[in-house]
Amino acid sequence: MVETCDVIIIGAGILGCFAARALSMYDLKTIVLEKREDVCTMISKANTGIVYAGYDMHPGSLKAEMTIRSNAGFEQLCKELGVTYLKTGSIMVAYGPDGDQSLIRKMEQGKESCVPGLHLITGKEAEQMEPNLRKGISSALYSETTGAVNPWDLGIAAYENAKANGVMFHFLESVMDIDCQNKRVSIKTQSNEYTAKVVINCAGSNTDSIREMAFAPSVRIRNTSADYLVYAKGSASQISHVIFYEPEGKEKGLSIVPTEEGNLIIGATESSKMDCADYATRAEDLSALLSFSSTILPSLEQDQLLNEFASVRPNPYLLQNPEVKLNDFNILEDWPMISLVAIKTPGITCAAELGKYVSEKVIHHIGQVQTNPYYDPIRKPIEHPDMEHYKKEQDGEILCHCNLVTEKMIREAIKRGATTLNGIRRRTRAGMGCCQGADCEEKILKILMRELGIHAEEVTKDGNGSEVLL
Repeated sequence: MVETCDVIIIGAGILGCFAARALSMYDLKTIVLEKREDVCTMISKANTGIVYAGYDMHPGSLKAEMTIRSNAGFEQLCKELGVTYLKTGSIMVAYGPDGDQSLIRKMEQGKESCVPGLHLITGKEAEQMEPNLRKGISSALYSETTGAVNPWDLGIAAYENAKANGVMFHFLESVMDIDCQNKRVSIKTQSNEYTAKVVINCAGSNTDSIREMAFAPSVRIRNTSADYLVYAKGSASQISHVIFYEPEGKEKGLSIVPTEEGNLIIGATESSKMDCADYATRAEDLSALLSFSSTILPSLEQDQLLNEFASVRPNPYLLQNPEVKLNDFNILEDWPMISLVAIKTPGITCAAELGKYVSEKVIHHIGQVQTNPYYDPIRKPIEHPDMEHYKKEQDGEILCHCNLVTEKMIREAIKRGATTLNGIRRRTRAGMGCCQGADCEEKILKILMRELGIHAEEVTKDGNGSEVLL
């Protein structure tokens, strides 16, 4: 039997979830197809979560325009979705003439784009603002509006809000075939068939192959990998701002980001190896990051290193001219399909704006559409217990003592869509403290078994192929 709807979104990463949230404002039947078991499990799960100001983007580009607008509205967005936003500001530091010239160019770009709160300051002023940084800063660019957000929180919140407003999410649905004839879209997955007026392609690193199921190829994606270090809770006290290091010569620019939980994230390297999408860290890149963190932040104790992770970065290129870099947002309109091809930095910053942008295109294509009279932009997060008035009978046993996560919170996370140990982690922080789950993971595994009605060997760390017990 074919299921009929108005809009199909392929991919439940952060872009797919925000496209779904934007469309939930309208009286439409919208379905999201996701090949994995949960939202935000691929590109969206691994990055620094920086909310950019916009001075790095080429003036006049869609990317610059959206970044500046997104930054201005980010605090309100996070209030609506119950997500913590750290408006720390940022300092980009240089240690030589190449970096100094780069900062001047970025300042000029920012002025041309009307980025607010930008200041070119002296090295001495930067050292006063961030006394733990390595001395010898030659100049710095201070941005008042840069911030940081947890990308898991943001993407999951958009998903929950879209779902509450009527969007249907179908998991473990891999798209096998697309037919865009006769002004409608027919989609076959491994188990179902769908038809819709429009399809929004938000398939991340697979947007090119999804698009090519229906249209001639024009843009392709190469993937590179990037590695990051995570330092223990409390390490964020070393800095007060997001720190950007502007390199000299052929060095790699890197970032130091404080998180809501008090950790530091340092990254990212970028592998020269292309078409790599395995999320595996690399020893040489981690070694380079460790060296950088010791050099730029000498007071940071390396025994505070808690974890490391890798991300995948999609790099789009023109099939007819692979050497041409596509630096702006690549949004291809092949109606009745619209594709967000390889959206990366500042994708987290612009996710909500990109969702609105695409939804407006869709509404224009479909024609007259009524608004959803029941739309509510507010989403409430999972509540942490008030430890001063904690009651075991009411809140449940504390399972994760590192981050004070209770059994009640674990059950709520499962109710909201978590089906794996990492799905629990992303919603509650259980297992993300100093012991990295040694004390609580077995207890959480048993709750997953009971709540989902599955056997121990069916519980996975993060989806198929990551079974905990073999």
